[in-house]
Amino acid sequence: MHFRRSPYEPWTETSVRMERFVSKLLVLHDAPCLDAFRLAASSASHDSRRHIDAWVRRAIRGNPLVLEVRNMSSDGHDLYQLPHLGSSSRWRRLKRLKLIGVSLDHSFAKLLHYWWPHLEDLVLVQCQIGFCSIESDRLNNLAIQYCTNPPADVFVIRASGLAALSLALHNNSYRNGVSLHVGNSLVRASVTLKRDEFSPRNEAMILGSLFNVASLAMKDFQAMAILDTELFDKLPTFNNLRTLTLNPFSLNSTVCDVHNFKALGRFLQKTPNMLMLTLENFWVAPTVELVEDPALQNLRTLILDSCSLHDNFGLLHHCLRNSPNLEKLIVQYCKVSDSSTGGEGNAKSKEESQNMVPLHCPKLESTELRYHGHDANIPILRRLLLGISAPKNSIKFTNMKYRTGRMRPCHWFALTARFVRAFTNSLGF
Repeated sequence: MHFRRSPYEPWTETSVRMERFVSKLLVLHDAPCLDAFRLAASSASHDSRRHIDAWVRRAIRGNPLVLEVRNMSSDGHDLYQLPHLGSSSRWRRLKRLKLIGVSLDHSFAKLLHYWWPHLEDLVLVQCQIGFCSIESDRLNNLAIQYCTNPPADVFVIRASGLAALSLALHNNSYRNGVSLHVGNSLVRASVTLKRDEFSPRNEAMILGSLFNVASLAMKDFQAMAILDTELFDKLPTFNNLRTLTLNPFSLNSTVCDVHNFKALGRFLQKTPNMLMLTLENFWVAPTVELVEDPALQNLRTLILDSCSLHDNFGLLHHCLRNSPNLEKLIVQYCKVSDSSTGGEGNAKSKEESQNMVPLHCPKLESTELRYHGHDANIPILRRLLLGISAPKNSIKFTNMKYRTGRMRPCHWFALTARFVRAFTNSLGF
């Protein structure tokens, strides 16, 4: 945008001017080392990609500590191919590598294992990967998000020094799933698995590999990976787990809500020292009851996020009833009555909220109800929260509509860059 001379100038002329400037700038740059090189590019012509290859090669010659390449192409198949850089010693200072929308061949795994001895942070987002393993004793943070791969038997992650792991495995073609060997140093893990792409046994193996974490977020795990007696008995106890975030174990909540709820109860038996529990998008039918009844003795914070409380508030009641030391409760964007039921559904929910058994939470100190704008569920939820018996409790109602700033108009490229930057930063890198 800075290189455009007028609103009527063709974009090709603007691009050529910018490319010439960058090429000259990099030629004149004579510092012995680069601290960081970050490149963000949209869909580019073949000629433009020739310039990009030259810039990346120049960056590698600068022996950078940080290298980021972001291909923000609107076409998911139009991925940028990193130039073949060989086994250059110029890579050996690299500590952080972030690649978005980049195609990577089998040589990438060799570079990671042999030529980047100091690499600590690796982020791959929407990349096409042509290798089946990641092996490094130096990696501290690893994120693999929504990448695609050719058909293979198994994907192996072997990183004994890993402290943070983020996996979103969709559209994968690994017949036997993922094999994790992450050692005992792993502290934070976030795993998202697309339903029906992994067997329950493989999901249970992934979950069992994360037993040492202090913070765990799971999304789209199959309920049967927890409910299967043999698989469940083999799961270790998550003694170090303090923070747990769960999203539904199945995308089809109308069919599998019973399994989801039972799986929740069984898994909570394995988390005796949990302090914070977040349940996202849970939907439970009114007739479903927890078969397993774990007591959450150490739970201090409970967050229900976008959950459905059509179950006569049974989900919330169970959590409060079995958390004697709960200190903080947050209910945000939850629904009580289905708008499709009209007035009759609302009236039924009101009647149910008036007939609920009072809850006694002696240590509850803070309760917050978060909502967007005008929400028909608020009066019912308000009565529910006010009906909780907690002598020290302070209740706060927050309309999140007034907490979001108005976005100023900006060019689509800048908007895309801002979105990708926010997404990757949210991974903790």
